[in-house]
Amino acid sequence: MIRRRSLGQFVAAIAGTAAVGFLVRDAPTRDWLAAAFFHERDLPGANLAGGNLQDADLRGCNLRGANFADANLARADLPGACLNHADLRRANLAGATLTEAELGNLRGARLRGAWLSGADLTAAWLHRADLRDAVYDPATRWPAGFDPRRAGAAPIARPGPAGRRAVPCSPAFLTWREKPC
Repeated sequence: MIRRRSLGQFVAAIAGTAAVGFLVRDAPTRDWLAAAFFHERDLPGANLAGGNLQDADLRGCNLRGANFADANLARADLPGACLNHADLRRANLAGATLTEAELGNLRGARLRGAWLSGADLTAAWLHRADLRDAVYDPATRWPAGFDPRRAGAAPIARPGPAGRRAVPCSPAFLTWREKPC
């Protein structure tokens, strides 16, 4: 069983201090995590439901079983993140970089313009997910029988167009993928 962490425990794990133990809804403002930097942290079971992590850097984080239901992750950097069994229901992932990420429950999630190059969605629940203008490549793995083009996603031949914040899909660059998810 995955232990759920409150936002206070999540922040404490990042800062290395004692946990405060409160949820996002109890914080004075939900915007204080926007543009935060959590690169390669081990935070399984974090409870960030309804939080604002817009533009946050979560590259290579272990967020297995985390709760991001109704969270704002617009333009967040999540390449190589482990989101297996994570609850991303109704989360806003518009414009997020999900290169090489492993994704879980995306029911009703907004992924418009998301970068899905090499992402593993084989175990993802995509019912009512908005994939319009999401970009994927031949390395992106989808659930059996799922047609990404029919869902509005756009295929590309190679990752990382010039000027894009996305991390290139070069095996030498993806050092965080060496850790098991």
